[in-house]
Amino acid sequence: MKKQPFFVLLIALILGIIFQEFFTLKFSQIYTLLFISFLSLILIFFKHIYIQNLRHILLIISVFCLGIFLFKIQQFDPPKISLNKKENLSFILDKKLNSTEKNRRYEVKFFKDKTDFNAVLTIPKTHSEIDFSHFYQGEVYIQKTEPPYADFIFNYQKYLARKNIFYVAYLPKILKQSSERKLSFLEKIKGERLRILDKISRSSLTEKSASFLKGIILADRTEMDAETVSDFQKSGLIHLLAISGTHIGIIFGVVFFIFLKIFPKRFRSQAIILSLVFIWCFALFIGLGNSVVRSCIMISTYMIYFLLRRKPDLLHALSLAGLIILIASPREIFDVGFQLSFSAVLGIYWLRKPILNKIPRSKYKAKRFIYGILAVTFAAQISTLPLVIFYFHQFSFISIFANLLIIPLAEIIITFSLFLAILLGLNFNNLYLNSFYDLVILNLLKLIHWFASLDFAMNSNIDVKIPEIILLILICYFLGNLLRKQSWKNSFYFSFSILLFIFVRILLNFNENKKSEIVTHHYFKSQFLSIKKDENVIFLIPENSQLPKIEKYIINPYLTVRRCKNYKVKVYQKNINFVQVDNKKYSVK
Repeated sequence: MKKQPFFVLLIALILGIIFQEFFTLKFSQIYTLLFISFLSLILIFFKHIYIQNLRHILLIISVFCLGIFLFKIQQFDPPKISLNKKENLSFILDKKLNSTEKNRRYEVKFFKDKTDFNAVLTIPKTHSEIDFSHFYQGEVYIQKTEPPYADFIFNYQKYLARKNIFYVAYLPKILKQSSERKLSFLEKIKGERLRILDKISRSSLTEKSASFLKGIILADRTEMDAETVSDFQKSGLIHLLAISGTHIGIIFGVVFFIFLKIFPKRFRSQAIILSLVFIWCFALFIGLGNSVVRSCIMISTYMIYFLLRRKPDLLHALSLAGLIILIASPREIFDVGFQLSFSAVLGIYWLRKPILNKIPRSKYKAKRFIYGILAVTFAAQISTLPLVIFYFHQFSFISIFANLLIIPLAEIIITFSLFLAILLGLNFNNLYLNSFYDLVILNLLKLIHWFASLDFAMNSNIDVKIPEIILLILICYFLGNLLRKQSWKNSFYFSFSILLFIFVRILLNFNENKKSEIVTHHYFKSQFLSIKKDENVIFLIPENSQLPKIEKYIINPYLTVRRCKNYKVKVYQKNINFVQVDNKKYSVK
C-alpha cells in the first residue's frame, strides 16, 4: 500500500464493481455498506495506535464499498414503454455502427409519447445514409433484445444493456427526413467527422486504402470489407484498426516533437500542455470513443508527472487513470478494450525492462531504439495473451512475429495517415500523394494477408476458464521475476505455475469431455440438433441451411466451450421427421 497506493485502491474499486455485478445488492444493503465505508473513513483520522495500524485496510474497505455503490447507480433499467411489433416512429442518429453486406447499422434514439429510448437500427443499403442534421421517420419492426439460448452464444443483450440499449429495430421501407434539427456542439463535431469521412471516400484513394485510413485515424471501420478485418484478426494485428494507446501515443509524440521544434527548450512544459490539448481535441473530433478517452487519460496522467517535475511512475499513472475512468464509468471494467489496454500497459511495466536487460547493449542509437520497441511489443503481446484467448478463442504463433515486424512501422504509417486525413479534410486531394499512400497501404495489407494465410500457426476454438486465466497471469508474473533474477526459487515458481496450469486444463478438459447432451440450436429461422456423447459431437442440420454462417456462429462456439475436436455434420432433407444416428431415432420436427 505504501509503495503503490493507487494500484491497491484500483484493485479494491474493481473488486467492488465485480461484487455488485455478480451479487446485485439492493439499495438498502448498499446504504448499509456506505455507512460502513463512511465510518471507516472517519476512523482513519483517529490517532489511536490500533486505528493507525488498520487505516490502510479501512481505506480499502471504503473504496470497495464505493465501487459497489457507483456500479449500482449507473446500472440501466429497460424503459417503461409499450411498443407494438410494428411502429411508426421518429428518430435521430446517435452513432454509426459496422455495416454488413446488405445493411447499414446505427445506434439511434427513438421518440414515442414524449419518451425517448435507444435502439440498434438496421437499414438496407438501398437507402441513403442518415446524418445528424435531421429528424427521421419510418415504419420500423421493433423488439426487445433477447438473451442467448445457450451459454456458448455471445450475450448480445447484456452487451447492449451496458450501453443503455434494450431494443433492436429494422426499417425495410424508405425512410423520411421529417425536419432539420438544431445540433448540439458534439453533434456538429460528429457531423463534421462524417463529412471528412465522405471526402476520403470520394478521394482518388482505392477503396481498401480509404477504408484503412478511415479506420486507423478516424475510428470508422463501418465500411471495411470482411476479408481485411479477418486478416487483421488472424494475424493478431486487429489492435492497429482500433484507435488505442498506440495511436494516441504516436500522435502525441509527433505533435510534441513538432512543438519542440517550434518553441525553445525552456518552453518544454508548454509544448506538453499543447500536445495534450491536441490529443483531447482529436479525441473529441473522432467521437470520444471509450478506447480513445482511456488512452488520453492514461497519457495525460503520465505527462502530469513531467509538468509537476516529478519522476514519472508508469504504474502510478496507470492506476490513477484507472481510478478516474472507473469512478466516471464503472461499466468500463467489462469492456474488452479496457481490459486489454490495461493488461498491455501492466505487461510493459512488468516485463519490458527485464526483456531489454537480456538483449545485448549496443552503442548505436538506432539499434537501441529498435530493441526498445521490440521489448515493448513482446511484453504487451505476452501480457495480453490470456485475455486474447479468453475473449477471441484463438491465437496464432505468427502474431508475435507479425507484431514485431509491423509495430515498428506503425509510427510511420499512423503519422502518414494522420497528415493525409488532414489534407483530405482541407480538400487537398493530390493524386501523386494518394497514389503513394495506396502503394504503401496495399502492400502492407498484402503482407498482413500473407501472415493471416499461414494456417499452420493458427490455433482456434481454444477455451479458457477463469481459473486458467488466473494461472496464466501468475505465469506472466513469475516470468518477470525469473527474467529479473535467475534463481532456483524463481525457476521453481515459474515451472510450478506452468505445471499447475497444465493440470487444471487437463482436469477441465476431462470434465467437459465426459458430458453427454442433446441441444436444440437456433439460427434465425433454422432449427437443428447437436448430439454430444463424450468427446464426439454430431450436428443434424436441415438442407439449404446457411452452413458457413451456422459453422461460424453456432458450431464453432459450441465446440469451443465444450472443448470438443471430433465432430460431424449430417445434412437431412426438410420433409423427414426423424434422423437415425447409432441405431437411435431423433426427432427433427
